[in-house]
Amino acid sequence: MLLKRALCIALFLFVGMALAQYDPQPMASKPQPGRPSAENVPPPSSSQGSETAHVSVGHDWVRNIPGLAPRKPTPKTPTAQLRIPEDATGKLIIKFRDEVKARPTADGTVRSLTNGNLDEVQAIIDQFEVRLSRLINHPDSKLAELEARAATYSGKAQPDLAGMMYIQGPQEKLQGAARALNELQTVEWVIFEVKKYPFGGLTGACCVPDLGQCVDDLTPAQCMEFGGIYQGTGTVCKDIDCIFPGACCVDDDCVDGVTEETCLAGGGFWAGPFTDCEDEDVDCNIACGSELTGDCYTVCGNGNAFCDDEECCDLICDLDPFCCDVDNDGFWDPFCAAQANFLCEPSPGGADPCASPLNGSCFEVHFTGGCDDEVCCNIVRTLDPNCANIWGPGCVTLAIEFCVSPPDPTDVTPDFTPLQGYLTPQGYDPADIPPDLIPFLPVTGAFPF
Repeated sequence: MLLKRALCIALFLFVGMALAQYDPQPMASKPQPGRPSAENVPPPSSSQGSETAHVSVGHDWVRNIPGLAPRKPTPKTPTAQLRIPEDATGKLIIKFRDEVKARPTADGTVRSLTNGNLDEVQAIIDQFEVRLSRLINHPDSKLAELEARAATYSGKAQPDLAGMMYIQGPQEKLQGAARALNELQTVEWVIFEVKKYPFGGLTGACCVPDLGQCVDDLTPAQCMEFGGIYQGTGTVCKDIDCIFPGACCVDDDCVDGVTEETCLAGGGFWAGPFTDCEDEDVDCNIACGSELTGDCYTVCGNGNAFCDDEECCDLICDLDPFCCDVDNDGFWDPFCAAQANFLCEPSPGGADPCASPLNGSCFEVHFTGGCDDEVCCNIVRTLDPNCANIWGPGCVTLAIEFCVSPPDPTDVTPDFTPLQGYLTPQGYDPADIPPDLIPFLPVTGAFPF
């Protein structure tokens, strides 16, 4: 029973975590070109079992299967968010990085089959009086077979399953142990084991990095499916401070573990939640067209210099160097965005001539598309799409018809023509002011002379 439970936990964890990184592939009953088949995967021998060093996957003989996509480590829960949930079982689950090939010992400590330095781990074990044990109670050779089958069908390198362990100890010390271990480079992740509920009926808050926010009322499985971090059953977002650290580029240097707010406040370029400076798509050579820069066409700008449309960015910065002048604290401000919408090539999701206050009046003909009133411009453009290219007389007519409020028939200026003195043969004598004109005199009761 304990073995089944441990296997279920391991499968639940890795299925959920894989969903966030899953790259859909068509399923096939026969091996696909470039991928290994079950027939050509060698079974683990005694010399290729638990004593074989490896990098990024569980075992050498799995790693050596040709054509496997490399495995990317699962992002850690930010240390500040590691809190004991209400439905905790009293155990931690830890996974060491694949290349460490950590294994628990009979006395509850840990060793590395690749001679990795685990002195810091041992110090934490001693400090918090905890002990480690296998999560999946199978020999390494059995786990290697499981990894090989998974690699065969997925075409991807697999995690070192034997590097997953239970941590048990005094309940009051578990949170401290979890946070200390989570900070180590040799540790891939640490989580609190939670009780498994039938029918998955209990929910809680979930911090979802891809959304950059917290989502309420998700089950643990649903949270994992979104690639999120479950905060515990019964938790609510209003009590949760979701922290999404990532890579930050500052002055051509990269710093890991920085929140978006902190990165932008320091004049940096934030690469996104749970990104890492070692990621291939994190390039700190910032210039026009860099992915880490913001949208060229957002009115409020992106907080940094440059923008992500290279052609448009080059055009605007040639005209207005401030938009790209990082050496003198230049940045992509609302005026840069207004110029981009006005001058760059209109496209879906790109420049929008209706979003630039630099454009011509909606009520005057001009030879650019769009006009300076965004609401009116969008109304007219919907009625006549050609107005997005050139604002001709027909566009002006539509603007007058649909954007100008009709006069209020009850708001009529009185006709004072019969009462105007310069239209009478001799003008007015102050004593002979027509009674109908008296209420409209600027000074009541007397003439101002």
